[in-house]
Amino acid sequence: MARTRAGGSGGNAGLFEPALKWMRKKVQSSRRHHHVFHGEVRGSPPRGPVGSGWHHRFMGQDPPDRRVVRVTRRSVDGTYAADVEMRGGPTGAWYPKPAGSSFFPDNWTPQRVDRAINDAFDSGSTIPGTGGRRWRGQADGLLIEGSYHRNGRTWNSGWPIVS
Repeated sequence: MARTRAGGSGGNAGLFEPALKWMRKKVQSSRRHHHVFHGEVRGSPPRGPVGSGWHHRFMGQDPPDRRVVRVTRRSVDGTYAADVEMRGGPTGAWYPKPAGSSFFPDNWTPQRVDRAINDAFDSGSTIPGTGGRRWRGQADGLLIEGSYHRNGRTWNSGWPIVS
């Protein structure tokens, strides 16, 4: 009988285990990486709980508490948009992300996604009309948008624009 480590993949990750280990560590230690790689359920009355974040599905895999309901648009660069649901909140129910999610290419490692967001942020600029809350830049052939951290000096989230 195969042994499975807590949070592991049962040893089937093989060559991808270093990428998965890096992602697990980042998701646990960094709010912005948690938002990009896992997302969260947040909200309160009157709107109620809704999904937020989640912009990468490494190797096209959904975590147990996240699911793509329907892919709504695909681009030749590997990015895509989808209707998604996330389990969480006070009841552990499934909640939709109202505007859906855009995803970096599934075949990108989490490290490549992180590098692309950092590069796009470094070369990007503030999007007019967003009250200084959003930025846009290019990296690795993708147009990437995101939100600024409240300190205004770094990014809080980043997602690909699906063309």
